[in-house]
Amino acid sequence: MKGNLLQHIGLLSLCLVTAGLTEDTRAGLPSIEGSLSFVGVPALNGPVSNATAVVSFPNAIIVSGAPGSYAGLGQIAVNWSPFAFFPTVVPVVPLWRFITNGLTYSFDATSVQLDFQNTNFIDIFGSGIAHLSGHADTPGTWSIIISQIGSSGLSFEASTSVSATNLPLLQYVPKTNGTVDFT
Repeated sequence: MKGNLLQHIGLLSLCLVTAGLTEDTRAGLPSIEGSLSFVGVPALNGPVSNATAVVSFPNAIIVSGAPGSYAGLGQIAVNWSPFAFFPTVVPVVPLWRFITNGLTYSFDATSVQLDFQNTNFIDIFGSGIAHLSGHADTPGTWSIIISQIGSSGLSFEASTSVSATNLPLLQYVPKTNGTVDFT
């Protein structure tokens, strides 16, 4: 075998993950595509300047859904889960979830990263996996901006975006003379 043991373990992990992500797609389920935008009022575990977690999102709603799997969605109440952004605690399963017209939509955050924070503003982003009834689980990204409004209020704007082009695909694994090559 070429390389060291850690390289092979890492490569094996990558193969297991990619095989899991594409299994539903090979079974004929369509991938999820599109984006959603949300608004609402978050509750933090302290003042904006030194908060480390979002403890709740009362009254969060969808304000728009872009073409694709989220087309036509709007003004739907969404359940957001509390999460820590410093230090981060992942995964957040689900980060958000809602049900409409008999379909369940959700997104699991697999990463959470604090991009910026000051006395009036918090910017957080990450990656994850989108779920939708009848569709293949699809990798995507999410972001949330929390803003101080005047002296007594907060608001948040968030978005999630997914695309079938994010799906890795393990095409062929030949073994030749004890060496495995991945394509």
